[in-house]
Amino acid sequence: MTITGNDLRKIEENVSSLQRDMAQVGQLVDRLDVTIEKLTEVSTTVSQLLAVQANRLEVQEKTADKIQDLIEQRRVETDKVIKELYEHVDGVEVDLQKEMKDHQEKIIKKIEELKRENRFPLQKNYEKIIEGKPYFKLIQADSH
Repeated sequence: MTITGNDLRKIEENVSSLQRDMAQVGQLVDRLDVTIEKLTEVSTTVSQLLAVQANRLEVQEKTADKIQDLIEQRRVETDKVIKELYEHVDGVEVDLQKEMKDHQEKIIKKIEELKRENRFPLQKNYEKIIEGKPYFKLIQADSH
């Protein structure tokens, strides 16, 4: 097998073409390396952002839990105060009713005492007026 000049030229062209292709592949590999480095940087940045956001979310959840606990605590305190207030109002109402009853009994006793002592001269006049007797005759009768 002999190699002719034509075959040599074809081999040289093929080698030359392969060298150009290898140079282009080398450039592509360099570009891919740069792209991979940039993607690594972006991935690292995204990971850091996710960690920060996860931390913020955790803090917000803890804060929300504390707020919910405080709201529940205030609700319980408010319910207790309202219950005490109702009990106080009920106690005051009972006391007022007792005082009113006591005063009413004192007034009735005093009226009965005054009736027994005959300290109601005008009461007789009112009773007579109610019976239909003229008022001016009553005044004259009382003055004699």
